[in-house]
Amino acid sequence: MKTTVKTRQDGLMVKNRLHTILLLILLSILSVTFILAAVTLGVISHKKNQDNANPITTTSTSVVVKHLMDTINSTQLMFHLQKLQTIADNHERTRALGTSGFQATIDYIETQLKSKTNFHVFKEEFLVPVSIRTDPRLTSTIAGVEKNYIFGTDFRLVFLSAPADFLTPIRLTIIPNSGCDDDDWQRATPHPANGSVAIVIHDRNCSAVQKSILAQKFNINGLLLYNNSINATSLPIIVAAQNITYIAMAVSYEVGSQLSEAVQNHLSTDPHIRMFMTPGDMVRMNISSENICADTPTGNITQTIVIGSHSDSIDNGSGINDNGSGAMATLVLALNLANLFQTSFYEKYSYRIRFCWWGAEERNMYGSYHHVEQANMTTVEGSRLKDYLMMLNFDMLASPNYYFGIHRSDGLPDIVSSKVKNGSNRIAQIFRNWFDQENLPWDNSSLGISSDHVPFLVEGVPCGGLFTGADGRKTLEQRNRYDRMLGHGHGGIADAVFDPCYHKTCDTIENTNPFAFEIMTKAAAYAIETLARMSDLHNYLYG
Repeated sequence: MKTTVKTRQDGLMVKNRLHTILLLILLSILSVTFILAAVTLGVISHKKNQDNANPITTTSTSVVVKHLMDTINSTQLMFHLQKLQTIADNHERTRALGTSGFQATIDYIETQLKSKTNFHVFKEEFLVPVSIRTDPRLTSTIAGVEKNYIFGTDFRLVFLSAPADFLTPIRLTIIPNSGCDDDDWQRATPHPANGSVAIVIHDRNCSAVQKSILAQKFNINGLLLYNNSINATSLPIIVAAQNITYIAMAVSYEVGSQLSEAVQNHLSTDPHIRMFMTPGDMVRMNISSENICADTPTGNITQTIVIGSHSDSIDNGSGINDNGSGAMATLVLALNLANLFQTSFYEKYSYRIRFCWWGAEERNMYGSYHHVEQANMTTVEGSRLKDYLMMLNFDMLASPNYYFGIHRSDGLPDIVSSKVKNGSNRIAQIFRNWFDQENLPWDNSSLGISSDHVPFLVEGVPCGGLFTGADGRKTLEQRNRYDRMLGHGHGGIADAVFDPCYHKTCDTIENTNPFAFEIMTKAAAYAIETLARMSDLHNYLYG
């Protein structure tokens, strides 16, 4: 018979096994508890997500949004604004009527709309009459031989040129490089610039405006600008600085090359120039321009909300605040609304939205006037003026010393009906509601008669809009109020103009305030959505 003897070690082994079993049981209970908790939290989280805003991806970032306003941010706005600055930089620092910079602006807007939305995009071409002086004459004397050049083929006038009549021929000299700085003009060859006719290359190193300002500084008698590329097949359209006191002409590559060669051989050719243009004789020529519009694919086409901004700049500047800011705000609103509409979460509007970018605003608002004129004449449903319920105009939304201006009908001429004025003031109230809800400062601003809402107002369409200021000055009261409501340092500078670069060459990307730009575009988004969600917008505006 085998006898088993229990030792102390055997007892310890039994205890260890019991401890292990108890630990495994405890771990199993905890695991079940965690699983049940996770399931419970998952149900709660799922329910919470259902109750929250529907997630969408905007064109700039992934965010959870309920409203168009939630998709707006300064990063996206400034991205597109920088694109306009690049366009201006690549096209003689201007985006004005008749320039390649303006065409590049339209092309950019069109490309964005067609590649990122399902909106119906269309253009409207129109002609802008421009007055220039006629019967100019250009004559050269080279090696004693006189030659008359053909206007429109060999040369054309530079816009804003002064009149002149050289009774005797004047010596010709070349400005080296591109004529973009003082050093170039001080090195004029073979004669000093002072008292000479200067010939300068027309290129992209600096604008024609900058060259013409330097020419004025060095007291020339006449200026000839020419493309130095043999591939240049047409005469350039050039705009000089305002108030120059000398005559300026653009010449063809062939003529510019011949005159330059004659100057280089001046000892044998002794080149001189006569230039003539009288101030009294005028010729009107038409410059082509265009509007571009984009319609939402849904919404009642006979009840349309028009959102507009002008896309052109002044002749001698990039026009980034005026009105690249309004144009790019309108573009971002269109892109982000299109993105929202393509989700299943954002309810589409019962009214059609028509986004438009007007050409030639800086030329007496020809683009918006053309659009309204065509709408008045057409019988096509959806394009008639009577199909327009209202219009929002966004012009200058990023002034550096900004104020938050809300357009009212104050100061409008009597030609605008009281019903339209009342409707416009009701639009203003929508903007005021948002600024009050957000605890932001605001000021009333007159609609005035100098932007693209004017033709709509005159024809009976209520209008509204936003404005951050031009050449007016910020009051001490405004500075203190904005400083108090926005936080110290955000009030700006009292007794300083809202936009120190208004209608100047310095209106570049550095002349903008991204904070103000975002606030104003958010306000625009709020107003668009609020108005477009109304069950009876017509009654709200006209009732």
